[in-house]
Amino acid sequence: MKVISINIRGLGGRLKKKEIRDLVRKYNPDFLCIQETKILAVDHKLCLSLWGNDDFGWACLPAVGASGGILSIWNKAAFVFVEARVGSHFVTVKGKWAHDNDFSNIMNVYCPCDMAGKRGFWEEAKKDLLGLSDDSWCVVGDFNSVLYQDERRGISSRLNFSECAEFAQFIEDMELFDLPLIGTKFTWFLSNGSAMSRLDRFLVNDNWLLRWGHLVQLGLKRTFSDHCPILLKNDVPDWGPSPFRTNNCWFSDSEFGKFVEEEWNNLVVSSRSSFVLKEKLKCLKMSLKSWNKNHFGLLDKRISDHVASINCIDAKGSDGVLSTEGILARKNATADLWRLSGQRDSLLLQKSRQKWLQEGDSNTKFFHAAINRRRRSNVVLGMFIDGVWVDDPPKVKDYIRSFFKDRFAESHWNRPTLDGIDFKCISEEDNVFLTTRFEEAEIRDAVWSCDGDKIPGPDGYNFSFLKKFWECVKKEIVAMVDDFFLSGNLARGCNASFIVLIPKNGCPQGLGDYRPISLIGCIQKIISKLLAGRLKKVIPLVISDCQTAFIKDRYILDGVIIANEIIDEASRKKDGNCFIFKVDFEKAYDSVNWGFLLYMMDRMGFCPTWRNWIMSCLQSNSVSVLVNGSPTSEFSMCRGLRQGDSIAPFLFLIVAEGLAGIMRSAVSKKIFKGYSVDRDEVVISHLQYADDTLLIGENSVDNITALKSILKCFEMTSGLRINCHKSSFIGIKPRRGFVQMAVTKLLCSVGSIPFKFLGIHVGANPRRISTWSSIVDSFKKKLAFWQHKFLSFGGRVTLIKSVLSSLPIYLFSFFKAPISVIHELDKIQRRFLWGRGEGSKGIHWVSWSMVCRSKEEGGFGIKNLSLFNLSLLGKWR
Repeated sequence: MKVISINIRGLGGRLKKKEIRDLVRKYNPDFLCIQETKILAVDHKLCLSLWGNDDFGWACLPAVGASGGILSIWNKAAFVFVEARVGSHFVTVKGKWAHDNDFSNIMNVYCPCDMAGKRGFWEEAKKDLLGLSDDSWCVVGDFNSVLYQDERRGISSRLNFSECAEFAQFIEDMELFDLPLIGTKFTWFLSNGSAMSRLDRFLVNDNWLLRWGHLVQLGLKRTFSDHCPILLKNDVPDWGPSPFRTNNCWFSDSEFGKFVEEEWNNLVVSSRSSFVLKEKLKCLKMSLKSWNKNHFGLLDKRISDHVASINCIDAKGSDGVLSTEGILARKNATADLWRLSGQRDSLLLQKSRQKWLQEGDSNTKFFHAAINRRRRSNVVLGMFIDGVWVDDPPKVKDYIRSFFKDRFAESHWNRPTLDGIDFKCISEEDNVFLTTRFEEAEIRDAVWSCDGDKIPGPDGYNFSFLKKFWECVKKEIVAMVDDFFLSGNLARGCNASFIVLIPKNGCPQGLGDYRPISLIGCIQKIISKLLAGRLKKVIPLVISDCQTAFIKDRYILDGVIIANEIIDEASRKKDGNCFIFKVDFEKAYDSVNWGFLLYMMDRMGFCPTWRNWIMSCLQSNSVSVLVNGSPTSEFSMCRGLRQGDSIAPFLFLIVAEGLAGIMRSAVSKKIFKGYSVDRDEVVISHLQYADDTLLIGENSVDNITALKSILKCFEMTSGLRINCHKSSFIGIKPRRGFVQMAVTKLLCSVGSIPFKFLGIHVGANPRRISTWSSIVDSFKKKLAFWQHKFLSFGGRVTLIKSVLSSLPIYLFSFFKAPISVIHELDKIQRRFLWGRGEGSKGIHWVSWSMVCRSKEEGGFGIKNLSLFNLSLLGKWR
């Protein structure tokens, strides 16, 4: 399936016709949507000149004078025409794709530019399609509207947020999905290139997504028009084989447990304990693959076979009385059908990653939609390599592997140390505790603390499997831990991991738009859990109070509250005399120098045995990158900490303590002057939460000079470099020219109050609606992901209670929300709970106040957000 859309801005000229013909020749679309033909009378001859052969159908909306005009052309062999509906600003063609029994509707749109015309189009489009809820919809064309601020650039006129909201509401009302655009960020460009917007897009409903699972919306190169053509295609390239993974649905098979135990006990491997466990897991994996293929089989086929068997027995029963054997056969077939359906739901739930939903809801259409959306949001469709868009799988995989191999490479040179700076130390008793032999109960607790349904590492085993067969495998696991305790290392291959790429935004274009997260194998994960469990008990002794991440009795809001109080106090003074430097470290976790980490552990008093364990975990790694489920070849890391490793956050705190030590030393030696708070003259110079850092001081040239030297010193010792483009300098009532001098010296950008720190707008006015826009948007984005029609009423209640109501917890703990924001959030929840009928709003059967009552009082137990906000504000520690 290929659909191309282009606003041609006039089809009368020879070059414009040639552009269309070249597009058709190059991409061979099944359906072509053209806007702004500016032609009063379209005929067969014109369409033939555009399409190139006579096997096509067409429908059009003539232009009005010298403006507008819409033309849709399709391949008769690929799309079987049923009817065409022509509106004021659209042409809808209904038909069936070849070899498909379901109806599809493709609406070709050219939306007016004025607001009244847009509202008229949105209402007319709703009436055209909302009566066809069982059909697939694709709404495509030039909408002359944007959804978000970042979809527009260089246009001087102020963005109409009301228009954006109404466009978003149209998409929500129609239950459409806005597909990510790749290959370009904008689709319209001003002739001189000074302004650009994303005006053209494909919007599809869930039925279309279910019909075409692997959809790609690609921006093509523009020529004579000021609009880019956009291409929608169902693309399923071969990215290579996918690794083995255990499925929880296997556990319900009556023969599975016996099979695993027999296979495990029959495996005999002689070597060191860690090698024995690795090899037995590897051999069992091969047996599980064979068992899944030969015994468990394809669930959908087995379910179909049982349905056919039941229908066959019923047919025999309709001709006469069933025999005892027939009745028993039907009973057994029905029982097997229920069991297999439960296994299928369990498998789909595991793939969909919907943690809020419990097994047994039996809503496979919802699961399929969730799986498709998750795959579509995480898929790597291609990327820009040296300015050229590349989507060839081998080239993309090779580029990604080379990129991360270079990122984790370390240049070897003698780094300076922090000798002369004081750090806290742990005691000898603490070292004894850290290096005591691991007991079986501690190992079991580490295994049980791991989420059983997390995606596994290269070995393929999730922790649900290890927990299920703990009695079977615990002997080898305990022996493996003893092996590590005695030797300080594991056998080769035990510390393998995958890197998965998580998109940071909806339209990733390059590797900078992805966040790398590590999936670690179960052997190394157990070791990391054990080490992290012990380290977290002693690490508060060596980490200064300015660091508030991952430490017991320290909270993420501590730093936010302090920063907010500093801004509030400095703003009240006549001469604020304060600056805040918001530091962004470039790839912080990936850049940590292992030598510096070892040095810091030594300075903090960690014994050689512990340091050897940590370095063994770091140096024995082997890594490959999962690209659309298929791994690249392996390489080794020479620096950095793996995000996703249990112990990595605590090790990063030790590294970050180096910066805290430098700042303490600079303040004590009066090299740097922090900001003095209140009458007690408490001096605050830095706040840290992992790699999120605020450096705070008095407005002076000497402070700026010292700050630059401090950060350079930390970079040379630790490997953590400042990302100048993302770091920002905020001056509070500074002298004229001071901020500009500072940003010039620090090579950073100018920041302003409020600014975002740890997810909260520090210094913001909570009474302003704009402070809460992120929460409102997050509500809407969640509902754009889940369509209510695929969920039962109980499922929608569960989703609201477990997901939606929990989204504002963080911000509710810090600010009191305006009543208008509470009403907006309640409105979003109400619309989702009650749903909508065909072309109308759903019926609200009871009041929202009743819905928010507890179940004991006759309600649904959904939180009253206003009271929830007040209770969180009243909670401290």
